[in-house]
Amino acid sequence: MKGLTLAALVVVATSLVGTAVAGDVAAPRLSGTWRVTIVDLEARHVTGAPTTVRRRWKFIALCEVGACAAQLQRRVNGVTREIRLRRQGGVYVGRDTYLLPLTCRGQEVRDAVSWVNRFRIRVTGWQRRPDATRIATHFRGHLRSTSTPTQRAPDGCRWDGLLVSEGFGRRL
Repeated sequence: MKGLTLAALVVVATSLVGTAVAGDVAAPRLSGTWRVTIVDLEARHVTGAPTTVRRRWKFIALCEVGACAAQLQRRVNGVTREIRLRRQGGVYVGRDTYLLPLTCRGQEVRDAVSWVNRFRIRVTGWQRRPDATRIATHFRGHLRSTSTPTQRAPDGCRWDGLLVSEGFGRRL
């Protein structure tokens, strides 16, 4: 009996390891390269913030089929940033934190500002594929960015701000 039970556990464990994780097959899948337009709605203590920018973002689904968590790749200050977005009630949410320099009295101070971005993305359009899966074609999202000075920021040059933006994406 012990031999049979152990063999059954090995078969079940092998099956589970070999199975690809599937997402919600009824919901649209967020993946591919997108053209994104970001419009600033509110800016406090953020100088030089553009009112509208256009960017190219890439989403990589983290499952074989269906809608599931995704990896967002985007360029920030010449560096590709990767943010994991999880699905939460039909909305993709994620957070990204990085350090930026601050120019103070003509001198640039590295890592003087901590910048935090919070993403909320809702798929608003999709296409049905021949295999009955849905692929996202449009989204609308909100991006809330806050900055706070770090210990490296010199006295009298502390900078904090808030930027609230709305984004629209279209799959390329």
